[in-house]
Amino acid sequence: MHRSKKHRSTGKFTVSTAINLLKTILAEGPTAPRVKLEKMNFMADYYATKFREYLSPDSESYKSVINPVFSYDFEIGAKDFISELKVFSLRDGVMPLMRFFAINPLPLTHVPLLVIDEGLSALVPPEWREKIVLRHLFVKEAEERDNKIFLFLSADTYSLPLAMLNEELEKIEKQIKPSDELFLFFSSMRMRGEGEAINDHAWGYKCLQNFLAKFDQSRIHILSFSELLKADVAKSRFYSINPLKFYFSDSFLIHDMCAKGAKPLLPLPKVESDVQLQLSFYHGFSFHQNFSNFPGEKYLQTQRDLYSQIVPYSKSRHYSDIHDKLYPKDFMDWGSDVSLALYRQSL
Repeated sequence: MHRSKKHRSTGKFTVSTAINLLKTILAEGPTAPRVKLEKMNFMADYYATKFREYLSPDSESYKSVINPVFSYDFEIGAKDFISELKVFSLRDGVMPLMRFFAINPLPLTHVPLLVIDEGLSALVPPEWREKIVLRHLFVKEAEERDNKIFLFLSADTYSLPLAMLNEELEKIEKQIKPSDELFLFFSSMRMRGEGEAINDHAWGYKCLQNFLAKFDQSRIHILSFSELLKADVAKSRFYSINPLKFYFSDSFLIHDMCAKGAKPLLPLPKVESDVQLQLSFYHGFSFHQNFSNFPGEKYLQTQRDLYSQIVPYSKSRHYSDIHDKLYPKDFMDWGSDVSLALYRQSL
C-alpha cells in the first residue's frame, strides 16, 4: 500500500471537485447544514447505541461544520435526513470503515461528501475516491509544558494487543523525564465502571501490569472519567494509545484535551494544505486527497467472501445472535490483520 502518485502535484495536494465542495462548506461556517445530535441519537438503534457506549468517551459527540458521525449512522439513518446535509466526517476506525465499504462497495447516491482519517485512505475503493476527502489533525506549537502526561488506553485486544502496547510504552518512555507524572485513563471504562476495565478483564489487568513493569508505580495515577474532566490539563501533554485505529480514528478525548490547551506527547507529522478547519484556538483539521494505493484484488476477494456473514443494522432485529452477525469474528480477525498492516506501513 504505497503512496499513490497520481493524486500528488508539485509541492501541494491536487485540488479536486470534492476539495472545492469542502471549501465552499467551510466558507459557509455556522450557516452550513449541521447534524442535529438529538435527532441522530433518536435514530440510533439498540446495537448501534451499545457500540457507541462501548467506545465511550472516545465516541462522545462533538459539534463541527463537517458533521462527525460513525458510519453505522448511515445504516440506521433515513435517506432524506442524510441527503439534506452536504458533508459527513466518518469517525470510523479500520474495522467499521471496512464494514461500511463491504456493505456499500459503490457510492451511495444519497450520501454527500465524506471525510475520513488520512491513515485509512488505502481502504477507500477507487469508485468512492471522488466523493471522499482525507483529514489530518494539526495542533499549534506548544509553549513550555508542565510535568503532567495523560495517557488514554483503547478498548480491547483487537484495538491494542499486548505486544503492541509494549511497543507503545517504549515510545512513551523515550519522551518522558524522571520528574513527569503519568495519569492513566482506560478509555472504554466510563459506561462499565472504573474498576471493571482493570479488575474484571484479563486484558485491562495485564495492561496495568505492563505499565507498572515499565514505569515506577509511584508516578502512575489511575483516573476516572469525572476526575479526568476536572483535571487541569492546560499545560499538560497527552497520548492516546490507539496505534491501530481499529474501532475509531477521531476521539472526543483528543479534541477535548486540545481545546483545553494540552499538547500531544509525540510530535504530529505536518501536511501541506491550504484547506483547514479550526476546531478550537489550539487545534483543527487540514484536508487533502493524497490517497494510498488500494490493496487490490486479493483484498476485494476476501471482502466478498466475508461480506455474506455481515448483517446490516437495518436487519438486526431478525437475529438473536445479532452481535456476531453485525461484527462476525472472521471479519474482526481480518480487520485486525489489515489494521496491523496499515500501521506497519505507516512507520
